[in-house]
Amino acid sequence: GSQCAYLDSLKKIVIPDSVTEVSANAFYASNLTSISFGSNVSTIGRDAFSDCNSALYTEYECGRYVGDSVNPYAILVELTNENLSSYKINDKTKIIAYGVFSNCERLSTIVIPDSVTSIGEKAF
Repeated sequence: GSQCAYLDSLKKIVIPDSVTEVSANAFYASNLTSISFGSNVSTIGRDAFSDCNSALYTEYECGRYVGDSVNPYAILVELTNENLSSYKINDKTKIIAYGVFSNCERLSTIVIPDSVTSIGEKAF
């Protein structure tokens, strides 16, 4: 079993304003269903929210987003279809996480809204 099995029951987390970065694999394969982000988070590391409980994600136009009840589209964390030729990011998105579009070989057009304040490493 997992050495951190007690974390399996962790469902909700609040990241305070003092945090600016969510590191790689920080919540990988977690059972989180709700997360609230402080106003200063600007960097999301590789696979920080990969393989999590499906309730954590908000789906929009072949994208998986992580956010809270105020803005469920705050962070674009991955695409569910890498064969897209174009993609329009949700108008409420603030952060594009690490590597989101890196495997999209057919992608020729991406519409990034003015709301985006941070584009992750290797996003494209």
